Formats: sequence, C-alpha cells, structure tokens
Amino acid sequence: MPKSGKDNLFNPEKIAKREKAAADNPPFRAIASEEMAARLKKTAHLKELRLQKEAEEALLEPAQKTKAAPAKRATKR
Repeated sequence: MPKSGKDNLFNPEKIAKREKAAADNPPFRAIASEEMAARLKKTAHLKELRLQKEAEEALLEPAQKTKAAPAKRATKR
C-alpha cells in the first residue's frame, strides 16, 4: 500500500528530547558565546568613549553654579 501524504510530510518517529538537545546545543552555544563576546567588546568600547567624552567636557567647561529657580507664588482663586 502506498504511503499517504501525511506520512511523507510528517516524521512519525519521535526524537528524544535529550537527543535533540544534544544535537542543538553545541552550535547554539558557539553562536551564543560569540555574540556575548561581541556584545561585551562593544559595551567596553562604548563605555571607554563615554568616559573619554565626559573627561573632555569636564576640562573644557569650568564648573558653574546655577541659580535655583524662583519659587512659584500661590494665586488666589
């Protein structure tokens, strides 16, 4: 008897979760570790740039005291 379309499309054999996880984990872990390393490198670079910019701004602008905003007066209703 020929196989039906359902048998051709769907694999009737179930793969154990452990076997599937074992097949998926090494590639996933490699990709995830590469992405994490790139993210940490980018974060460190951006932090370095931010600190450098803050240091340059501190040297260019002397500390100025700002006046406090005057208190709002209550109005009669």
